[in-house]
Amino acid sequence: MINEHSVTKILNQLFKYSNVFLMVRHDRTLPMPGFSTIEQDMYGRNIPTIIINLSLIPNDDNILAHVLSHEWGHHVSKHLCSEFKPPTQSQYIGYIANQQQKENEADLYAAKFIKKYNYNKAPIIEFFRKNPVDIHNRINILTNLTI
Repeated sequence: MINEHSVTKILNQLFKYSNVFLMVRHDRTLPMPGFSTIEQDMYGRNIPTIIINLSLIPNDDNILAHVLSHEWGHHVSKHLCSEFKPPTQSQYIGYIANQQQKENEADLYAAKFIKKYNYNKAPIIEFFRKNPVDIHNRINILTNLTI
């Protein structure tokens, strides 16, 4: 199991890297390692939030750093809005293309973070090979980053 020190260290690096503060919470029922959303506090204010399921992330700081920085990238890139409306049938193809672009941007943000803080790409790539989610694009972004 990932320890709190690792999570805190990575979150501090992300804050330093972006100068953005985000709420992060753990949810064992989340069916994926991480998810970005906007929640509301008890006063109805929007709170940018990352939800992670630590039980789905191997005990490896490199993978944890990627999952957190990818989700962080969605917020920094302003991919989320408080009012989501499902696309109509005629908008669906454009919606899917737009979603892929957002995933690519979040992956690029994560890859730049991984490079800046000298995380090891090999375990991240291996994680994607075992848990494919647009694996070819993510591995390409991680391995070919020259920024």
